[in-house]
Amino acid sequence: MKPQPSGEAALVEQAKADPQAFGVLYDRYVDRIYRLGCRRFGSHVEAQDLTSQSFQRAMEALPGYRSTGASFGAWLYRIAVNLANDRWNERRRLSPLGQDGPEDPAGDLLDEFLAEEERSELWREVDRLPPHQRRVLTLRFGQGLSNQEVSRIINRSETATKQLVYRSLVALRARVNPSEGEGRSP
Repeated sequence: MKPQPSGEAALVEQAKADPQAFGVLYDRYVDRIYRLGCRRFGSHVEAQDLTSQSFQRAMEALPGYRSTGASFGAWLYRIAVNLANDRWNERRRLSPLGQDGPEDPAGDLLDEFLAEEERSELWREVDRLPPHQRRVLTLRFGQGLSNQEVSRIINRSETATKQLVYRSLVALRARVNPSEGEGRSP
């Protein structure tokens, strides 16, 4: 796992002493935790309840939080997944005899969250690229357009567009993995 960004680490440390700073972390992750609840339970009310409980537990446990290299979000997501699992296990335990209880549609939600975190990190880095590179990557990968469609929009040949996409990906890779040289293909 990648080390958490220094900005987030500083924010977590600040939140340990100042509950107002926890609000920034809440704003950053509330939608993701809520979506987990929706996927797990299919209910707005239960998703809200899971979200509330997750942040309450995180706030209570925050003084003892120590970074293990994963993001604060991964730690928070693990809290939410554990609460959701507890709730599912309770449902199964209380289901009438002869019934297995509801199926758990969630799969491995932590892996899904970590993949989403990596995508978010990539798009943050795309936002830091020069405008022409940012635009071509957003059109190509953010909107799923073909190189031919992108070339029409940016008014370049398809070959020039392919080269720009390639160079933009090389620049992005250099930002995300500075130890890998720019000479490698993406």
